[in-house]
Amino acid sequence: MNPFIRILGAILASRRVLRALLIMVFSALLVLPVAAQTARNYSGPNMSYAYEGPRVKFEDIYANPTDRDLNLNYARQQAASGDLIGAASALERLLYAEPNWHSVRLFYAGVLYRLDDKEAATREIMLLDNEDLTPNQITQLANYKSAFSYIPPVTAAAATGQNIAEIEINRSEADMPISVKKTGKSQFNGLNGRFSLGARADTNPGQLLADIVTGLPERADTSAFLTGAVRATGTLSKDKSIYGFASANGQLRRYSDTPRADFSTIGFQTGLYTLINEHRLAASYTADRVYISGEKYFTQTGPNVSVIAPLSPSVDLTGTAEFYDQRFNGLSFAPLETLRTGKKQIFTASLSKKLSSGLKLHGGVGIEFKDAKIAELQYRGLRYNAGFDKAFDNGWTTDGRITIRSLDYDAAAATPIFNRDNEDRLNSRFAIAAPLSRFLPNRDINSNLYVEAGLNYDRRVYSDARTDFNNVGADVRLKWEF
Repeated sequence: MNPFIRILGAILASRRVLRALLIMVFSALLVLPVAAQTARNYSGPNMSYAYEGPRVKFEDIYANPTDRDLNLNYARQQAASGDLIGAASALERLLYAEPNWHSVRLFYAGVLYRLDDKEAATREIMLLDNEDLTPNQITQLANYKSAFSYIPPVTAAAATGQNIAEIEINRSEADMPISVKKTGKSQFNGLNGRFSLGARADTNPGQLLADIVTGLPERADTSAFLTGAVRATGTLSKDKSIYGFASANGQLRRYSDTPRADFSTIGFQTGLYTLINEHRLAASYTADRVYISGEKYFTQTGPNVSVIAPLSPSVDLTGTAEFYDQRFNGLSFAPLETLRTGKKQIFTASLSKKLSSGLKLHGGVGIEFKDAKIAELQYRGLRYNAGFDKAFDNGWTTDGRITIRSLDYDAAAATPIFNRDNEDRLNSRFAIAAPLSRFLPNRDINSNLYVEAGLNYDRRVYSDARTDFNNVGADVRLKWEF
């Protein structure tokens, strides 16, 4: 089905407040496993699992998310059946709600060990040092510490049920370019930049960046943020045909009630560009890093190339190719995220048109490919984007953007609990800004200081409707451009 129709239909079918409240209640506890794991026999501590109780369906824990015994039985059942990912997901939920449940942490450590995540398993048993354990737990802990010195011959078959989705850094708040009309500086020489300080309110604080969801409760929260970008450019040849540039950007966000959703990013880019028959050719190298809740989560590096060809004095055609090596680190609350590590490529063609009224329109279409350590996390898909920028004679500006990505995964999940064959993602923002001097006319205010208010909407529609996601956010910020 066309991704535009799927997303529009999902939005119209949301039933507003009632459905949103239901999602908020259950989302933190519904961390869904991605695939089944077949256990193998190996030497080591006794980690065989048996379950002889009544069958627990996923719908049962969905209807009773706070029932500890039901969720624990579900974890035992999944481990006994060989679905170690499903067991790990259930145990993560239990430990999130009750971190001092020592027997569950031991259970979780054993499951992680059998999933071939020795580092995460070791981290879990280290948390039990100096805790008040029963004699049986002390013996089991000692056996685990001895056994975890080697890796059992078993390969994990899917990603963490913590549901931190594949990431794509959204540079819209911090990156360049800076408007030459506003700064009055050449786009080829000098130093320019932008910094923003503001506050934001969200219906879902788990929406960290463009594409991250932490599996946290969808409860409203507020945050403070700081973003910035600086770019230096200069000529590298005597005939001024080759230019060099270097830029740095970063974001910092801190939530009032959801510290696990705190994040920070830092990025660098350097490269060359030249003008050939009015065509601008550029090549650069990018490095980005993301920290979540103070833990290093994501690093990507790679080259980018672009060509801008003027079709007329007011219309430009741009082609870009991006190549990234993405590395994911496991988090303390989502240790299997390393399975998302792999290559990513994005190819995009876009058009932009400048109108005499100070309005600029732009839109494009592209395709992206993502590799991972397992097929369930590999995908390919189309991406569409559109937007506008408008500058008014009185100094006010407004802009808007929307991006839709329609992704198809290479392998469906091997368990009916989480059947994610495809998903569509929508990210959008509308903002209006004005010079600060417009509000303080009798003050000597820097002409490059702006006040901006923005509205954000993010939506995901999965093949499994139980994991649909949306976030609405509003922010106000003070911007300084130079």
